[in-house]
Amino acid sequence: MKRTVQAAWTAGVALVLGGALGGCSLSSPPTLQVAGARAGESRAGRSVALIDVVASNPNAKGLPLKGVTYQVDLGGERVFVGQRDAQASVCGFGVQKFTLPVPVSSSYVKGGTTRFRVKGEVTYVAPESLALTMYENGIRSWTTSFSGEGVVGE
Repeated sequence: MKRTVQAAWTAGVALVLGGALGGCSLSSPPTLQVAGARAGESRAGRSVALIDVVASNPNAKGLPLKGVTYQVDLGGERVFVGQRDAQASVCGFGVQKFTLPVPVSSSYVKGGTTRFRVKGEVTYVAPESLALTMYENGIRSWTTSFSGEGVVGE
């Protein structure tokens, strides 16, 4: 019972402070850049295209990247829409690469001539303690978007 009251009180304080501050974060979002795409593992006519994204953190404190929602076009055709855990954190003033898998037919990733286009959104946690409390209590999350294109394998 005591734990429920404490969680409710914490959520209430975060909500009031979040409303008073407009839910703003004092930190800047990470910048995201698509670094390229390459062919991954291939088996029985199926392959995985791997898209690399580089996150840069302009803040002194680290930014945990939580989730990624993304869509991918290969050869002008939408081949994947999905989401996954980002499985990455970017240290203060640091850079971190993460990879997005795209399961496709092997014909899409042969020969280095298939054009790709990706766009998506990353959910992250701002480094302020109030932001973390708001995120953990489901009150607020922070997102930033990315997009890029190129040729698989170049």
